[in-house]
Amino acid sequence: MRDWLREASDAYERERLYIVRLTAAVGPLPSTPGASETEATLVSQRHAIETLAKSERRGCALGAATALMADWPAIRTLLDRVADRVGMLKPAMTLPDPDSIIRVINAGTDGPASERALGFGGEQLLLQNRGLFDLLEARAQARGDS
Repeated sequence: MRDWLREASDAYERERLYIVRLTAAVGPLPSTPGASETEATLVSQRHAIETLAKSERRGCALGAATALMADWPAIRTLLDRVADRVGMLKPAMTLPDPDSIIRVINAGTDGPASERALGFGGEQLLLQNRGLFDLLEARAQARGDS
């Protein structure tokens, strides 16, 4: 399981670098009402995700990590569309495949308590993603992009 987590972490770090390059290519967003509230929300989301990652409940952090790996390809599709619009090259996505995600979930649970914690971690990560997309939608509406 440690090898999978290391590989997933390394692959996701490459995804984060892609986001940094994409953000630089797109440039800053025009100022809109609610910018400071957006910043506060993003800080809060980061804290929530860090709390999941540091959880001592067996399975919670693994649930969040596997949910991120499983959900990321859909998010990456949106990022790739942005990259196409700005003429940026898209790096290959090297995240763990779905079968390896299933294997690490099976290896990382040893009973009902860890299964519940894994489910909780995954659900919380997906709720954070949903909150982020709701925020992006609200910002787009504030700019009149919708």
